[in-house]
Amino acid sequence: YTDLAIETYRKAIELQNNFPDAYCNLANALKEKGMVKDAEDCYNTALKLAPTHADSLNNLANIKREQGFIEEATRLYLKALEVFPEFAAAHSNLASVLQQQGKLQDALAHYKEAIRIQPSFADAYSNMGNTLKEMQDIQGAQTCYQRAIQINPAFADAHSNLASIHKDCGNIPEAIQSYRTALKLRSDFPDAYCNLVHCLQIICDWSDYEDRMQKLVRIVADQLEKNRLPSVHPHHSMLYPLSHEQRKQIAAKHASMCAEKITILHK
Repeated sequence: YTDLAIETYRKAIELQNNFPDAYCNLANALKEKGMVKDAEDCYNTALKLAPTHADSLNNLANIKREQGFIEEATRLYLKALEVFPEFAAAHSNLASVLQQQGKLQDALAHYKEAIRIQPSFADAYSNMGNTLKEMQDIQGAQTCYQRAIQINPAFADAHSNLASIHKDCGNIPEAIQSYRTALKLRSDFPDAYCNLVHCLQIICDWSDYEDRMQKLVRIVADQLEKNRLPSVHPHHSMLYPLSHEQRKQIAAKHASMCAEKITILHK
């Protein structure tokens, strides 16, 4: 399907090579296929033809954010909103980069704006919940996650986020239920799986214990190998049959994530 879309948009450009929408659509298809550099070039071409093409500004900003160029992404989102102030996705995307920079009040304002424009924006509700959780507003976060699930019952991230609230509040049976729902919706969900395993340990549920441990160790080994943040928290690592080396690596990854957050906050 993506290949067909790419071919179709390329033909459209051959017929009319000054049409920014076609370049933007081609870029979207290229990005979906993992051809990020080509996608970036196409968004830039669209913006050369039409510097105020809001979709291209927003989508190019998404690429910059994924590449870690937060300031450039912020500039592009703001430009997209200057062009089109009622652009819900750009408000939500800008909110997430502001959240990343620790500008939580500003992030909250843009999530609220995204939801005002598009009241059924489940992603914005779930991400706003994450911001409120960071601000220690647990009740507000829970309400956001529940609203996201109400809008989209198949939203695995929102179920997992709600589960984490239950877990932090000590409501372990509710947490287990929500993690299980998240995993039914998305079987490959390391964070939800590792948190579920921890909840089962808390209530001393030893059913399938060996299988659970093997799967958890596999997940952590894979994450460490791929240089990703492990789904097991450093001070939970002693609960599982991990090697001392793995425990040290888990602690190091989480420590460097905290250090990065502090660096961003001090910028």
